[in-house]
Amino acid sequence: MIGSAGPGDRLPVLGFNEGRTWVNVEIPGPRSGWVSASLVRIEGDTSAIPVVSVPRPALGMSVDAQFAGADEMDEARYNAIYVGVVVSAALIMIGTIIGVIRGIARRRK
Repeated sequence: MIGSAGPGDRLPVLGFNEGRTWVNVEIPGPRSGWVSASLVRIEGDTSAIPVVSVPRPALGMSVDAQFAGADEMDEARYNAIYVGVVVSAALIMIGTIIGVIRGIARRRK
């Protein structure tokens, strides 16, 4: 991996491959990397973006990019984690209450 970008990050677009299925983006450094066009959202008019030659990729070369819909995925992840934490806390509380009740019952015997 030569770089990464997170949700909401903006990277300058340098060009497309001939099939417009890959996008060449500038990565801070300055370097450039290729990202599948299906994984990014490009704002503005793309007709002026040139077709550029695709270099032979090095082994392990990849770039993380902003996924279209990443904000929705982040919100869903947050909600899932929140529900998990609440359920875990409730189960711990129930287990504690059961333990206290068992302790009281043992003392009464």
